Amino acid sequence: MNKRSIGIPIQLMAIVLFGCTMAQQSDQARKSNVQFMPMESDNRIYYEPRAENIARIVASYLPESIATVERELQRPFVKPVQVKIFESADSFAAVTDVSKQEWGVMISGTVFLSGLVKTAPDDHIKALLTHELVHLYLQQRLGVSERHPTLPMWFEEGLAELVSGGSAMAMVTEPEATRAIMAGQHFFSDAAGGLVHPERCKYGLESHMFYRQAEMFVAYLQSLDGTKFQSLLLALADGHDFEGSWRSILGFSLHDAWQKFMGELESRARDPLNKERR
Repeated sequence: MNKRSIGIPIQLMAIVLFGCTMAQQSDQARKSNVQFMPMESDNRIYYEPRAENIARIVASYLPESIATVERELQRPFVKPVQVKIFESADSFAAVTDVSKQEWGVMISGTVFLSGLVKTAPDDHIKALLTHELVHLYLQQRLGVSERHPTLPMWFEEGLAELVSGGSAMAMVTEPEATRAIMAGQHFFSDAAGGLVHPERCKYGLESHMFYRQAEMFVAYLQSLDGTKFQSLLLALADGHDFEGSWRSILGFSLHDAWQKFMGELESRARDPLNKERR
């Protein structure tokens, strides 16, 4: 098979599901002249010239990352996965309208990875890929126009971190995140979603701190009742809204869950044997 370069016009009319860029919409389609090469060994992956080495690493992890998402969230992807890899942070930012400091984003059913990933350890690349695939899975399962916008950002990002093993875990330790929460520097765990609900921006949290706190809270929710938590994931995968599914399946309020979570963090902080985890 001969490689051919294809120009991919990228429509940014849909939701950007990443940090403070979530819910950006454009009245005009933004088009890119970036040329992507299809990967011969895996037609789900496209890459910019000089990004082939990154593409090979991503290709080596893609099957396992897809399997992890489908296993943990208990349903298969609805549509084929597509990943596009940029050679630099500049081209990534220019096309996606996302900060050059971000490593990846999912837009309009495609995972985009920045050239920044070439500086990352392989396990970080794997975690980032899996994280973005969780966003893709949720978009495919819940859609972008109706129920998906009701999914709270803290839950989506926390779930993506929990499933992927979390790139944020290497940047922010659990004790660091705990100290911030105890100091009142945390997101608000409500059930609201919507196209404009950027908790990370509203509460002034740095991205990795937000992801770490969200992962800790989602992991705590899972620990309260693993069976019911899995039922919640299945309900979401089947297209049900978050707030209604939460009420009918879990049987306790988010407020009560957050208060219990805070109590557990306080208990850990008082434990002199408490050590940094993960």
